[in-house]
Amino acid sequence: MQFKRTCRFFVNRRVAFLIICVSVTLLVLSIRRPENSLADEEEAEVVIINRRVQKLRKELQRQASQALLGSELRSMPSNIEDQYEAEIRDDELMKVPRLGDNGVAVILQGEEAKQAEKLMEVEAFNIVLSDKIPFSRKLPDARNPKCKDLTYDSDLPSASVVIVFTNEAWSSLIRTVHSVLNGSPTHLLKEIVLVDDCSDRRELQGRLDYYLRTRLPSKVRLLRLTERTGLIRARLAGARSAVGSVLVFLDAHCEVVQNWLEPLLQRIKEKRTAVLVPIIDVIDDKTFEYMYSKSSLDFFQVGGFTWSGHFTWVVVPEAEKARRGSSVAPTRSPTMAGGLFAIERNYFWEIGSYDSQMDVWGGENLEMSFRVWQCGGSLETIPCSRVGHIFRSFHPYTFPGGKDTHGINTARMVEVWLDEYKSLFYMHRPDLLGRDIGDLTERVNLKKRLKCKPFRWYLQNVYPGMFIPTENVEAFGQVRVFGLVPMSASSRHPALCCLCAGTEPPEVSRQPSERYQWGAV
Repeated sequence: MQFKRTCRFFVNRRVAFLIICVSVTLLVLSIRRPENSLADEEEAEVVIINRRVQKLRKELQRQASQALLGSELRSMPSNIEDQYEAEIRDDELMKVPRLGDNGVAVILQGEEAKQAEKLMEVEAFNIVLSDKIPFSRKLPDARNPKCKDLTYDSDLPSASVVIVFTNEAWSSLIRTVHSVLNGSPTHLLKEIVLVDDCSDRRELQGRLDYYLRTRLPSKVRLLRLTERTGLIRARLAGARSAVGSVLVFLDAHCEVVQNWLEPLLQRIKEKRTAVLVPIIDVIDDKTFEYMYSKSSLDFFQVGGFTWSGHFTWVVVPEAEKARRGSSVAPTRSPTMAGGLFAIERNYFWEIGSYDSQMDVWGGENLEMSFRVWQCGGSLETIPCSRVGHIFRSFHPYTFPGGKDTHGINTARMVEVWLDEYKSLFYMHRPDLLGRDIGDLTERVNLKKRLKCKPFRWYLQNVYPGMFIPTENVEAFGQVRVFGLVPMSASSRHPALCCLCAGTEPPEVSRQPSERYQWGAV
């Protein structure tokens, strides 16, 4: 405002000065001109001068307008924020109250359904429906009823929830943040650290900053990375920034069930070297139904792996059910999916955090799983902590360089942690033999420094049920059927037939007892 007044002051002075000069000039001309001068000549000169005055006045007005425009540009943030506010309010008006409450499925109709189907190819989930569901929808209590009888200490450690995203859809990201805020005790949630891995979506720029400042408490912080680093390094950046006693990593498309945080913090207080995962329920990518086993709340699965280097879900072994004693007690898990887990912050660094030479995404979850178990820690599923997760059918973001990051990262893990069993991985991925996978010196030295146990110990003590195709077998190989594949759920039922996908043929081995082991390994 002061700048505008100053501009007007100088403009008015220049115009006034010009008018005075013109008046004096006319006066001098009238004095010097003979009395018998023609009136029309005098009038002509006045007209010319007046035109010059008008031209100069317009030029001064143009300059003043530019000066005022400059002052408006300098105050533009307020105008941009008005735009952000309008966009956010429009977004809020799109929300349908109680839509999707209690995790019920929502089926879109008509043009909305067509638009949702089209955008599925971009977002990998139903963004049209996501934009309509409120940020703070109510979820069903999917926990085992026995969880309600558990009590937790009053002096639990605080948690920093770290959420990494890159070009995440606005509604799924904001819903994740609101869900964590609403579902976590205020005194236990130290902060939410959002790590932006160099997103370029417009709504994730200034609008996100404005939303956090005007809609959310200050404990929600945003850390922006100036270049794309990938999930692994972005999580490392978030962990370095965090100040809570416990790190809780979540994906950017989750919703938490009530009392999800306390069981994790309680167990870490009891055992700081325990790395914990909640039961991960499915949020349907098309209907946003919160899916869990309603008929058997005791049922859940733990993590396993295949020799091709992929995570898989497996049932809780009977021996582990007997060891834990209660269906809601911490349950040992050979591996973890990697997207959602809690770990004591100092222990995260002591145990080796992540392999920072791994690129983007892939293999880091198995690497951490094996390392934790082999180096003195434990990996456990906490049945009374449940979190819903949208499992997308593909990654809606690019992998820098177009590299096979999962394969190369997994090869790094195999070379450090699998010892003589690494040959089983290369049976599936011979293309990675001799491939440049980077320097392993730091990770090998870490293994020595922590005095970690060999992988054979892991197989014998942590995952004794893991099928090893080269041990106690007489033959090993692949069976490929071109057409229909005979399959049977059990020996008591007739074989069924299914189409052969042809992507990864199942393997079969014959053991000395004449028993055949069939399945993808």
